[in-house]
Amino acid sequence: MAAAYIVIVAMLLTAYGQNNTFWENKRLHKHLEGNMDDKIRPLINQSSAIAVLIDVHLQAIQGLNEKEQQLESTIAIACHWNYETLVWNKSDFGGITGINISPKDAWIPELVLSNSVESMFLLTENRENTNNIAVMSNGDATWFTGGHLRTGCHIDITKYPFDTQTCTITISKTVSDSELYIRASSEKVTTVLYDENSEWSLKRSVVKTRALYEYITFLDIHITLARHSLFYTLNVVVPVALLSFMTVLCFKVPVASGERLSYSMALLLTFVVLLNLISESMPRVPKHISYLQLYVNCQLTIAFVITTLSIMLVNISYPKDEADIPCVVKLYFWYYNYRKRRQTVNLDSSEETAADKKSDRKPNTQPQSGTETVSSLDRSSVIHRIENVLFWGFMAIFICSTIMFLILVTI
Repeated sequence: MAAAYIVIVAMLLTAYGQNNTFWENKRLHKHLEGNMDDKIRPLINQSSAIAVLIDVHLQAIQGLNEKEQQLESTIAIACHWNYETLVWNKSDFGGITGINISPKDAWIPELVLSNSVESMFLLTENRENTNNIAVMSNGDATWFTGGHLRTGCHIDITKYPFDTQTCTITISKTVSDSELYIRASSEKVTTVLYDENSEWSLKRSVVKTRALYEYITFLDIHITLARHSLFYTLNVVVPVALLSFMTVLCFKVPVASGERLSYSMALLLTFVVLLNLISESMPRVPKHISYLQLYVNCQLTIAFVITTLSIMLVNISYPKDEADIPCVVKLYFWYYNYRKRRQTVNLDSSEETAADKKSDRKPNTQPQSGTETVSSLDRSSVIHRIENVLFWGFMAIFICSTIMFLILVTI
C-alpha cells in the first residue's frame, strides 16, 4: 500500500508540474510579447551598436563547376546576440530557462550573401520559413539560418587534375551603418556533419572577419578543396604516357618488315582520338591552360615528328638513285667513312705485335681519294645507327617531359 501511495503521489505531482509549466510558459510569452518588435533592435540604448557573433557549420559540398566558376555548398550559420528587452527572472516563471520565439515576431540581423551568383541572396529574406530563435533568460539568443548556397569561385586549372581550389563565401549585412556589427566567434568552421564529396576532398576551412571601414564588416569563409586525382590519372595521364612510349618504339620496328609506316600512322590516329576524348573531359576555363594540356600537345607533336621521320627513313632505305638521299644523311655517311679511316690509321701506328695487327686489321676497301660514293657504303648499317640515335633522343625527350610534367603538377 505504501508503494502504491508513493506512485500515485508522484503521478499527481508530475501532472501538476506539467500544467504549471504550460501556464508559466504562456504567462512568460505574454509578458515578453510587448517587448518584441521585428523592426527595432533589442537594445535599451538605441545609440549603441548590437554585436552579432556568427558560427559557420559546413554540411556538404555539392560540386564545383569549373566552366561557370561556381561553388555549390550547404552551410548552416549560427547567429548569437543578446536581447536586452527579453530578460526575465527564472524563479518568477516556474524555473523556465529558455523559450523559442518566431523570427517574424522579433528582431533578427539582416544578412546577405555578397558573392552569390543569384540576385542578392538574403539569408533572412523569408522570416516565415526560417528557424525559431532560442532565447535564454539572460537575453542570449541563438538563431540558425543558411541553406543551399551558390557562390562564385575563381578557378585555376593550371595543375589539373592535381589541382587545389580555394573558394570564398562572403557574408555581410544589408546596410552599411553603425547599428550592427558582425564578426566570427571562431576562425574554425565546424565540420561535424560534413558529408564528403566524391570528387573533392576538404583540406581546410576557416572564417575570417574583414573590416572595410569602421562599421562595414564582412565574414569570409575560405574553403580549400583538393581534387581526387586517381580517376584522372588512370584514365588520362597513364594512357597518354603509354601511347607516347609506344610511339618512340617505332624506331625499333625494322624497315624491311614493311610495318613501320602502318604502326606509326595507327599510333598517331589513336593519339588524335585520345586527345579528343581528353579535351571533352577537361574543364574549359579560357583564362588558364593546364600543364596536362601542354603535356598532351607536346606528346602529340613528338608523335607527329616521329611519324614524319619514319616516312623519311623508309624513303632513304629504298632510294631510286643517289640524288634522293638527303644531304644530312650524306654528311653522316662521310663522317662514318672518316671515322673508319681514322681507326685504320690508328691500328697501323700502334705498337701491337705483328700477329695482333694481322688479326685485328681489316683490309681497306674504301677509296682513299675522297671520292667515295654513298652506294659504296653499307647503307643499312648507317640507317640503323641513325635510328638508334633518334630512338634514344626521343626517349630522352619523352622521359624528361614526363618528369617535368609530374614535378610541375605536384609541387
